[in-house]
Amino acid sequence: EETNPAQEEPETVPEPEPEPEVYTAKITATGDLMVHDKQLLDAYNNQTDTYDFNFAFAKVAPLLSRADYTIGNLETTLAGLGTRGYTGYPEFNTPDSFAQALKNAGFDFLTTANNHSYDRRYDGLVQTLHVLNELGFGHAGTYSSAEAQNEVFMTEINNISFAIVSFTYGTNGIPVPEDKDYSINLLTEEVVKRELQEAKSLNPDIIIALPHMGNEYELIPNEQFVKWADLMFAEGADIVLASHPHVLQP
Repeated sequence: EETNPAQEEPETVPEPEPEPEVYTAKITATGDLMVHDKQLLDAYNNQTDTYDFNFAFAKVAPLLSRADYTIGNLETTLAGLGTRGYTGYPEFNTPDSFAQALKNAGFDFLTTANNHSYDRRYDGLVQTLHVLNELGFGHAGTYSSAEAQNEVFMTEINNISFAIVSFTYGTNGIPVPEDKDYSINLLTEEVVKRELQEAKSLNPDIIIALPHMGNEYELIPNEQFVKWADLMFAEGADIVLASHPHVLQP
């Protein structure tokens, strides 16, 4: 029996797959944020006995604020006046208003693991974290408890999830108390692998590692630090942003 082609059901054409959504995020990063004696003097108002550091960021604040997320390395403590007051090099301690100025300038996240983390010892380290928490900063690298150290910092920027970890090569010879080794992520193979494995287990889109390493004023990183960066990439880091040399390196 012949069939009329006109009576046949039309062939179903599958609908095209929707294009996947593409998300983008712009991250800006700076190096070391520290306050020397001269900068303390410039920020001091003897009429009000206060410190204001906003002037220091006036010209760069538009650049810092333009990004979706801005990262810096806080290379000083915010330990309060205490018995030694505010000081620059070699053991830094800066007024809390410096952190407020960083917030005003557009910083969102501060890495706190560096060679000056222990400049006001353990109590200063903890007080610094308290100040940052009060101002709503994200931070990683130093911790006030073992539980806090075990929690990798996570954030979402424009629907992209980020995990951020941080390490430092040392603390300028200031000993970390044995019962408080959780307080700072030192740059060891064990710690790097542990932190990055924990970060991977959270299944973020991007993992950023912020090591404090390198030789000051060395324009090309030497092989030792290239190997550290390679290890971080091998363990799952997508981006490695190092600080400490005080110069731009390739």
